[in-house]
Amino acid sequence: MRFLPFLFVALTAGNFTLFAGDGVDNNYIGIDANSMFCSINYGGVNFVYGPGMYSFGVPIPANSTYNAGNVIDFSLSSVNSTMRSAYYDRVLTTTLYYRIFLESDPPADPSANLSNFPNSAFLDEVNTPIPESSCLTSSLDDPWRESSLGINVLSGLTLGNNYILEFFVEATLKDVGVDEYDPSNCTSLDPDSLCQNTSEHDRVLRSTFNTTDPNHCNYASIVSSQSLPHRIKFKYVSALPLSWTAFSAERLATDVKLQWKTELEWNVDHFDIERSDDAAQWQVIDALGVANDGLSAHTYTYIDMLAAPHSLFYRLRAVDFDQKYQYSPAVGVGGIASATLSVQPNPAGTHTDIFVDRLAHVQIFSPSGVLFLDKPEAEGVVRVETFDWPNGVYRVMVLDASGKQLERRTLVVSR
Repeated sequence: MRFLPFLFVALTAGNFTLFAGDGVDNNYIGIDANSMFCSINYGGVNFVYGPGMYSFGVPIPANSTYNAGNVIDFSLSSVNSTMRSAYYDRVLTTTLYYRIFLESDPPADPSANLSNFPNSAFLDEVNTPIPESSCLTSSLDDPWRESSLGINVLSGLTLGNNYILEFFVEATLKDVGVDEYDPSNCTSLDPDSLCQNTSEHDRVLRSTFNTTDPNHCNYASIVSSQSLPHRIKFKYVSALPLSWTAFSAERLATDVKLQWKTELEWNVDHFDIERSDDAAQWQVIDALGVANDGLSAHTYTYIDMLAAPHSLFYRLRAVDFDQKYQYSPAVGVGGIASATLSVQPNPAGTHTDIFVDRLAHVQIFSPSGVLFLDKPEAEGVVRVETFDWPNGVYRVMVLDASGKQLERRTLVVSR
């Protein structure tokens, strides 16, 4: 196992010193959980972790793994933690620790060994720091935040591999001890007075997420209550931002209907629609714009109104704004089942005979699209009187029982 190269961020909490009183007597996490805002596949995701209850986002329970799937973009943007200075405690620092490793090559050391996390980012306290000389007789929320992490998780990683990002937030607290106060300045003291241990003041405690039960005032309880780190699993995939999920071709009379579905669209400029007679030589027949809005799934439809009646093949080419491209799988569509059709005489004067070799539906349309003849069950020779038809070029259609076109001809009426 090896630790991967990573950007190191260290931001101090300013030029002040923060202290805490009896650090073993109260939970120091507030009602809001820790949260880390990330950009994954160009969309914002707020991960919520730790024992708080009221923060909103994607929860990652302790010692569990969130599967982010395939990613082409992954960065850590900000981290928030609502700590709690509980009674005579003071929060000194709050720090995000993280490491990245191959899923197939995990660290030999247990994740509970917190000293084996090589990367860290210190959080700044949001509120005015609590002075050491203050007399706290109730817990006080103490938010910490770093809003400009700018850590590119994918830096130095190899395409095609599965990785784990493992992380936790740790706070250090100072046990001030009541002997540093003038009790006369306090209107009341912590009712849990057995925890005001004056013999252990000034000790510094390190705790991950939450300390011990208020009724147990010992360092061993703090150690035993450590929360295990949280993990995000992901696969680093090709930077071309498109996933094909379906592609089909269907005959519609003389036309061909193409339909395809995509996911993970980013930076895509357009689709080129290509057609081929033999699946070897391809021709671009049209281009279609894209939705291009990230994670959403999209369905596209295109009608090829110039399709030949024989078997055809289609494929799509997704072209991004950098002129990189990728092809979809190719799909095929069968030819139109032909029927023997003759129109004689043609041009026609007063009449013409239409011959079809099977039971079929025959229709004739004028140049303007007006239906002049409709024979649902025509077979053999059909005499068509044209003596009163306006001169022009007419369209003769032969359809099967389902309405699919079998054959077509043009009929010229000229008198």
